[in-house]
Amino acid sequence: MNNITVKIKLYGYFKKYNMEYIFLLVPYDCNIKFLKKILLKELYSINDSINIEETLNFSTFANNDNILNDDYILL
Repeated sequence: MNNITVKIKLYGYFKKYNMEYIFLLVPYDCNIKFLKKILLKELYSINDSINIEETLNFSTFANNDNILNDDYILL
């Protein structure tokens, strides 16, 4: 399975932790729902004291043109 590197720009909640971007290696055919799980795991590895699971549940993912639903497949 091929992987791609995804650059995620972080807003709002994450700014207080001086986090502006995060890069993740994800499967090529990853959807947003799976991306959230990967992101959550990575953020916990960076700082396990922040309560980010609830924040991610209410977070919106978007590209330059659209808001992306959980089933959106990354290419």
